[in-house]
Amino acid sequence: MRAEGYIVEDLRHFMRTDRSPTMFDLVRLISTSPGFQVLAVYRMRQWIRRERDAGLSARSVLLPVQALLQAIVRWAYDIHIDSTAEIGPGLYIGHFGGIRLIGCTLGAGCSIQQQVQLEPCAAKESGPVVGDRVWIGAHARVRGSYRIGDGATIAAGSVVTADVVPKGLWMGAPGRLISSNYDNSKFL
Repeated sequence: MRAEGYIVEDLRHFMRTDRSPTMFDLVRLISTSPGFQVLAVYRMRQWIRRERDAGLSARSVLLPVQALLQAIVRWAYDIHIDSTAEIGPGLYIGHFGGIRLIGCTLGAGCSIQQQVQLEPCAAKESGPVVGDRVWIGAHARVRGSYRIGDGATIAAGSVVTADVVPKGLWMGAPGRLISSNYDNSKFL
């Protein structure tokens, strides 16, 4: 999927609808949603990095603009989405503050809340791999190369210390699997 498709899916997830977003929807979200603003700046960086057709002069102008925007949203909202994070289409960031996405992979249609940290334990280690349609509650921590299956739910305040099965409900600090057939569709 091209970068334009990712941002459209992000818009749909933020709007909580399947209809095609309008320009008004885009303007409204950019002006009112910190999570969408940060995600749009991240998508801009990914597009600039992938776009080979853009001339060198266009890239030399766009990269500093994107870096400035990234610094502003990171400072204003305390949401750090590192360039090493691979984020699928349709990510929803429900609240701002204390979010760290570094060296991780997120599938399509995921939702995260404030103070979530997804990152490797060590600099050279790979980070968490999160499946599609995963909901991660406030203050949850996933540090290490754990795998979180499709449709899983990580409860607020949980610390992931092992792989989480698809549709698994993980709770606690240290966490444990509470249910292996939990339906998180009401949260997404």
